[in-house]
Amino acid sequence: MWWPDYAEVSLPDEGRANYGVQLDLRIIPEWGGHQLRQLRPAPIEAWVARLRKESVGDPTIIKPLTVFRSILKRAERDEEIDRYPHPPGRQAEGGANARAPSSLALLRRADPEGNARPV
Repeated sequence: MWWPDYAEVSLPDEGRANYGVQLDLRIIPEWGGHQLRQLRPAPIEAWVARLRKESVGDPTIIKPLTVFRSILKRAERDEEIDRYPHPPGRQAEGGANARAPSSLALLRRADPEGNARPV
């Protein structure tokens, strides 16, 4: 899976913490119910446009897009999706061994105490 195979082993503590925040605050609330195979560029672009209309600054928009892009690129590489939908924003780098989940909702799961944790 993407989190244990990529984020936990490839990112420094600060980067991993930032990725977790972006997943919990922006990506999963917006996209958690979507299958990765169903994602297309237009809805992702509309999401970015909505964030801008809400006066969310570009640096704040780039952070979740970097995480989102990392997930999508791995999903394409792992043949979880047919093609990468190319959301706008800065390109993220990533490790070669990460595997993306088929659904963004699978990225976080509750631990036995009920706290959200990466899967």
